[in-house]
Amino acid sequence: MELLTLTFAISAAMTLLTVLLSGWDVWTHLLYNPQAGIRKYVIRMLLMVPLYAVTSYLALTIPEQKLYFETIRDFYEGFALHSFYYFMIDFLGGQEVLAQKLRSKKHEAHHMMGFQWCMETWKMGPVFVRNNSIGILQYIPCKIFITVMTFVSSIFGFYGEGIYTDPTKMYPWLTLLLTVSQTWALYCLVLFYHGCSDELRPMRPLPKFLAVKMIIFFTFWQSLVIGWLARFGVISENWHIRCTDVHCTDASNPASCAYHGCWEAEELSPAVNDFTICLEMLAFSVVHHYAFKIDDFLRMEREKNTDVTNQVKGPLMNNFIDVLAFTDIHQDIKFSEQELLTEKQRLAQRFDDDVVLKKKEATERKRLLAKGPTATSSGWSFFNRSTPATTAATSHTAVELSVGRSGAPSLQPLQGGGGGLNHTVGGGGGGNHTVNQRRNNATINNYSNQPTKVDLSLQYEAAVLLQRQNSD
Repeated sequence: MELLTLTFAISAAMTLLTVLLSGWDVWTHLLYNPQAGIRKYVIRMLLMVPLYAVTSYLALTIPEQKLYFETIRDFYEGFALHSFYYFMIDFLGGQEVLAQKLRSKKHEAHHMMGFQWCMETWKMGPVFVRNNSIGILQYIPCKIFITVMTFVSSIFGFYGEGIYTDPTKMYPWLTLLLTVSQTWALYCLVLFYHGCSDELRPMRPLPKFLAVKMIIFFTFWQSLVIGWLARFGVISENWHIRCTDVHCTDASNPASCAYHGCWEAEELSPAVNDFTICLEMLAFSVVHHYAFKIDDFLRMEREKNTDVTNQVKGPLMNNFIDVLAFTDIHQDIKFSEQELLTEKQRLAQRFDDDVVLKKKEATERKRLLAKGPTATSSGWSFFNRSTPATTAATSHTAVELSVGRSGAPSLQPLQGGGGGLNHTVGGGGGGNHTVNQRRNNATINNYSNQPTKVDLSLQYEAAVLLQRQNSD
């Protein structure tokens, strides 16, 4: 049996096993998965494995049409990433609910891998969800654009697959664009996973995360490596694949044969990649079987005190049509634009970050409001002190917050120091102190001889809320 025939036989067997195993997983989710909202996303991710296997096998065995098969595979790749992201979002209750959950966390999303030097930290909440949504979902239109350009440039003969050094070819530019887009999407996925790890824990997120990430990103880098192997001569026409003319002077001695019209390295490298994908997809189907096993979803339903025994999940055909109804992609993008990407939402987030306190601080804020301010001719005065104001030179801290009805903000220390944010107060020993932020028309006066910073955030928030309540 010649090498090419053996390759076809092995890839066919692997593809068949992949389709059978993945088909069984799809069937069980169609029948028994009780969570209709995320069922379609799970099945779409499960379908990625057999689709990769089948299209790669067809591209291997029908190389004249491989461009069309690879285009289908590339289009579905972006679709699968969309399904994985919204699978997590739907499990977490939606983007708005997730943003509210994350806002209560103390820490911020600190960047890593060198990104911390060029990017600000992302606040946990709508900012975190919005930025990760943009970072992950940008890969979808980028992948579609690259797929279309690959298709068009291949038809007109200026794609140049595997050629990195010719700037007149599209291959090096599209590869660079895809590398940047994919790296950023992968980084945002990792950041999102770490930021929501506690919320995702009930669904065993790590195997699901690795299963999808490895298929999408590993196959891309694998194709690049195979391309470089072809460029350095490891994969070459010396393999004598699909030769059109073979002449042998001695039939028993292969070295005496002359080969003509064999596949060159540019033709061999995608074939090697397709064959490798056929082999790998069987392993990935096993990984998906473990990562998305139906028991996880039945367990989560039982934890909700829902009886899933013999529960009717809806007609099988309706469930499958729901999987193939790609119109929800448009709805998801439209929802993201309305809830996460509009100027109105960004302004609302700034307001929330300024005036909304965490739950554990709400009690202190209510206490300060209940204590009541002192009305003045220009507004209201909040006075928080452990000693009388006249004893500012003691070892205690006295803080006054004044909120006016109108006028520009100003800071006037009652004794000592200048009028800036950092001023030295008078009295025994004195000290250099940083007064908290002044926003709107709030005036904060700090009396203390302590060398530490005084946290006025709660008092300030209470005063600002009071101003807004009474400004009408």
